[in-house]
Amino acid sequence: MTLRRYALIAALAVVTLGGCAALEKAVKRPEVTFSTFSLESVDFEQASVNLLFDVKNSNPFAIPVSGYTYTFKIGEHTLLSGEDPTDLRIPANGTGSLRVPIALRFSDVTSAVQKLVDSDVWPYSVAGTVAVAAGPLSGINIPFNHAGEVPRPVMPDVSVENIGIRSASLLNVGVDVTLNMKNSGSLTYILDALQGSLMVNGRQFANITGVESLRLTPGTQTITIPLNVSTSSALQSVLSLLGSGNVEYALNGNAIVKNDLFGALPMNVNTSGSVPLIRK
Repeated sequence: MTLRRYALIAALAVVTLGGCAALEKAVKRPEVTFSTFSLESVDFEQASVNLLFDVKNSNPFAIPVSGYTYTFKIGEHTLLSGEDPTDLRIPANGTGSLRVPIALRFSDVTSAVQKLVDSDVWPYSVAGTVAVAAGPLSGINIPFNHAGEVPRPVMPDVSVENIGIRSASLLNVGVDVTLNMKNSGSLTYILDALQGSLMVNGRQFANITGVESLRLTPGTQTITIPLNVSTSSALQSVLSLLGSGNVEYALNGNAIVKNDLFGALPMNVNTSGSVPLIRK
């Protein structure tokens, strides 16, 4: 090989290596940062949450994303992990949104992490990688991570504190039913559309309807519902109970629980026990 050919090969090598180094410096690694989360649906069993991440591309070319991997933890316990495909294209010098859906079953959390059963919030973390499908960054996995807290919705407890006879005649009996509303969580709710059927000593006593909305702050509060009993069977039941002391009750119904974070949630009311029957 002549000296001229050696010099040509050496020159090409320098240009090629220098070009690769320049290209490596010119190509910028995308950045993945947490943006926000959106609540898709929730009940007292499961919350479906979308974690949204911003994928920032500072390069003069678009970047196709083929999928992502993730690991979701509650406390130190790995609850979910997976690998999902996605069809996402990050524009040149732009930002795209990556959605990571999480279906969080509260029963799975409480059985897996017993120390968090009574906690008002559950710390969580999500970490993973975003896979670049093609282009100068093909095959690169971009890491992401985020940590935060998920509030635990706690169903308010409804129970009867006492049943009071406000007035009595041959045609009508005025009854006051005092309910205990216990909110053992940290969130404030609005209890709305409470209705139900009240049984006393195994007999139909009254229907509860038209209860005004009640703000349930953390703790216990009472509400007195005035009822007028006028059916013959209920009148006989009330009159036979006067002076009997405690009575057995069963209240079955439903209500709507509202919260700014969770929206409107249905709530079943099923409670029973023994309470005093008092004459006011």
